[in-house]
Amino acid sequence: MVILDDADVESTAEGAVRASFSNAGQLCVATERIYVVEPLFSSRSSEPSSREPEAIRLGKCALTSTHDMGSLINHDQLERVRAHVEDARARVRRYCTGGRHREDLGELFSRAHHVLTDVTPEMDCYAQEAFGPVVSVYPVASEEEAVAQANDSDYGLNASVWTTDHDRGRGVASKIKCGTVNV
Repeated sequence: MVILDDADVESTAEGAVRASFSNAGQLCVATERIYVVEPLFSSRSSEPSSREPEAIRLGKCALTSTHDMGSLINHDQLERVRAHVEDARARVRRYCTGGRHREDLGELFSRAHHVLTDVTPEMDCYAQEAFGPVVSVYPVASEEEAVAQANDSDYGLNASVWTTDHDRGRGVASKIKCGTVNV
C-alpha cells in the first residue's frame, strides 16, 4: 500500500485496516507493507493506523456474529505470526500495537492486529510474508521512493495507491510492478 502525502487520513486508515486484517490477514491480497510519503507519516498517518485496529472485534464464527475477525487457520500459522512479531519486537525501538495471544477466545486467536514500525531488512517481516494480521508501516521521502520500495519484493499480486488526486494516483500505480493496483 502506497499512501501519498495528499491522502485523506481517515478513509486511508479505514482502508488500511480492512486491507491488512480482513480474514485475519490470511488472504493472498492482504496488505503487509504500507509506505507513507512524508510529511504525512510524521504528521498524522501513524496515529490512525495504530488506533483504528483497536476497534476490531475478535470472536468465534456464528450466524449472528457481532465480531470482525476470527482465528488463524491452524497452529503452524499462529506460530508463524508469533515468530514474525517476536522477531520484530526484539529488534524494533517502537512497536505500535497488538501482540497478545487471545487464549480466552480459543487456542488459534492472535491479537486482532500487529502494526509494526521501524522495521529493518534484518527482520523477518521485512521481506517474508506473515500471511496473518501483521502489517509494517514505513515512512518514505517521496512517491518515487515508495514505488521503489513497493517494487523491491518477491510478491506482486496486489497493491494500492491512496491519494485525493486520481490522475496522480494512476501515474504512481503505472510504475508499480504488480498484478493489480487499485487507486
